[in-house]
Amino acid sequence: MTNVKQAGRLPKFRTLPHRGEPILRTRIGECFQGRKTMMPRDNGLLGSLPLPDFEQVAPHLQPCVLRQGLAFGESAAFDRHLCFITRGIAATSSLLENGDTMMVALAGREGVVGIPLLLAGPGAHDRATVIAAGQGWRLNVDLVRDDRHRFAALRSLLLAYTQALIEQIAQGAACNRHHSLEQRLCRCMLECMDRLPGNDIAVTHQSVAEMLGARRESVSEALGRLEAGRLVHCGRGHITVLDRPGVQARACECYRAVRDAHRRLLWPREREDADRMVAA
Repeated sequence: MTNVKQAGRLPKFRTLPHRGEPILRTRIGECFQGRKTMMPRDNGLLGSLPLPDFEQVAPHLQPCVLRQGLAFGESAAFDRHLCFITRGIAATSSLLENGDTMMVALAGREGVVGIPLLLAGPGAHDRATVIAAGQGWRLNVDLVRDDRHRFAALRSLLLAYTQALIEQIAQGAACNRHHSLEQRLCRCMLECMDRLPGNDIAVTHQSVAEMLGARRESVSEALGRLEAGRLVHCGRGHITVLDRPGVQARACECYRAVRDAHRRLLWPREREDADRMVAA
């Protein structure tokens, strides 16, 4: 069982006005240990909140380190907490009786881990696991569920995110049935890149195979074809995308469908602006 280091000593903070935005006065250094600190509004959901609504949520947020391999459902630090990711990637997988797994959804800085806790209440578990290490901010789910706390704007965003998550899972089911392994592999790499700062994905062939529900040998063959086409470079424990447009050309339409669903449901104004730019 993997736990967040110093989970029991996560610091608290207070907010002070500064240029219209709150300053988070924390002992963040104890948690992030010299790493570049990602603040709460670096998360897409928290960053989308109007400032007055964010200031109601901010005093209850706690920073946390997301180490690779962390299983949220097995960690006491996230037993009753949502995790708003600011850096890194978490993958939610479906587990079969024979031990096989298949990824059904990804979450990064655009989203949150812990939706089952929000919907089902006590006893629910999130099957998400960190596949790219990073940082996040915890929020006790009971505060969001409690109507006495004025978190209406956040609850609305979380409901919209839940709908986007449902569409991602549904699209993934169709993708797994109708598209080739190479198409799904390209889609997976693009979705990881959207959530990472660069074009290097720290992942092994075995991990990719588990995410896609495929044999490792089949994944290695597909990556070999992409590498022969100079679209990617495979190193020990990582994949570097050399030609993103080329990878996107080989991916199925599911990548664009899931991306557009997130924009439509979570950031409609941004989507409208993009459509106007295309029309112009």
